[in-house]
Amino acid sequence: MNIVIAGGGRVGLHLARLLCEYGHNLTVMDEDSQRREEIDSLLDARTVVGDAASALLLQSLDVGSADLFIGCTGDERTNVIAASIAKALGAQKCVARINSALFLESSLLYENMLNIDYLLNPDALAAHDIILYVEHPSVISMENFAKQQIQVRSIELPQDSPAHGRMVSELLPPGSGVLIGAMFHDGNPTVVRGNTRILGGSRLVLIGPPDRLDQLMPLFVNPRPNRKIAVFGGDLIGVLVAKALDKRKMEVKVLEKDPNRCEEIAQEFYSVKVVNRDGASRAALRQEHLESYDVFIATTRDDERNIVSCVLARECGVKQAVAVIHHPDFANLARKLDIDLAVTPRSSFAKSILHLIYQKDLPGGALLGEGQLEMVEITIKAGTSLDGYQIAQATDKLPENSLIACILRGDRFFIPRGTDHIQADDRLMLIIPTQTAEAVKAQLTSAAYRPAVTFLPR
Repeated sequence: MNIVIAGGGRVGLHLARLLCEYGHNLTVMDEDSQRREEIDSLLDARTVVGDAASALLLQSLDVGSADLFIGCTGDERTNVIAASIAKALGAQKCVARINSALFLESSLLYENMLNIDYLLNPDALAAHDIILYVEHPSVISMENFAKQQIQVRSIELPQDSPAHGRMVSELLPPGSGVLIGAMFHDGNPTVVRGNTRILGGSRLVLIGPPDRLDQLMPLFVNPRPNRKIAVFGGDLIGVLVAKALDKRKMEVKVLEKDPNRCEEIAQEFYSVKVVNRDGASRAALRQEHLESYDVFIATTRDDERNIVSCVLARECGVKQAVAVIHHPDFANLARKLDIDLAVTPRSSFAKSILHLIYQKDLPGGALLGEGQLEMVEITIKAGTSLDGYQIAQATDKLPENSLIACILRGDRFFIPRGTDHIQADDRLMLIIPTQTAEAVKAQLTSAAYRPAVTFLPR
């Protein structure tokens, strides 16, 4: 795809790195010439110095031919103007990164009036990830397929997970109806095999029927419904999380150090208790009796305070701790300090952009992790690709870190074994590296492709 990113800051650079890795034709704009040189040295992309809100500049760069334009400078008004101009010039899909509640509260109105496809707020996206995790303990994301028969569920394992150190074949023997599709440890993806050992603190991708996944969750996390929530930070993320959890009938308390901000946000709540406390103070946390709370969520703009407050909250007896982390180097550090979940707004934003890019081509697919792996659906036609071949033989012909996760045959689906055969009209759910996804899909849907193996007919 031809993609233009306006803004080479922390969010823009992170997104640009991902898109470059996946082979997209990329242009990155930034007003700072020095920043432009840094980006040029890091990425295989065209870099340009200039104001993204300049219609003449965007026109000269032929932005109208872009498949996707992303405005993600540090100035949300510049992003909105740039995205609107890019759309008027002919760009197919335009996204503007916004930061304030002003645009967030009326995003649909602005999208319609300015003809922008999406206004995305990284903080709101991060808040959504936190809300999902709290509402469904340890769950990071859920995608449904095959008319809700199959669910792909990403879960964050605590360090003391019951599954830690155990092999996959022990946890989920053949016939369990559930598959562990991938494990992400320290951000590195691994497609799981039977002899893979599960590591606490990792992120797992589980595949299976929703009810069966619910039954097996205690194998991975200690089941404990979340009813009492403490939020440290009265900024946008904290307010959004508190409002959402309050609507879900949870008991929510917000701790905010600034007394003026306390008064402001207290006006927005009816049943949420707002207290003027410093969440990074052990004495303050003890006074709030955190030992009786299920989850502590630190959402301030200060990464260090978020990490410290979560560590202190765990010492005070809170059952789970969640920290919002803005600096990329601190995310893995947080997990090593017994913090159950580290949410990075820029990663939430990048994940949403990747979904926008791939949703057109992958109506039956999902991106896993930060897009390193992709789950795709491919229909096997008679006489083409893998028709008639065993799963083990077919898997050997896929790239490294690939897996045939499940087969949809008619109205039913099943997790295949190595000796099962693929039949014509089967719909295969594959996990494959995103970098090789296009080549694999083209190969498997080609009538000319036949694995060079022999097999016994059924």
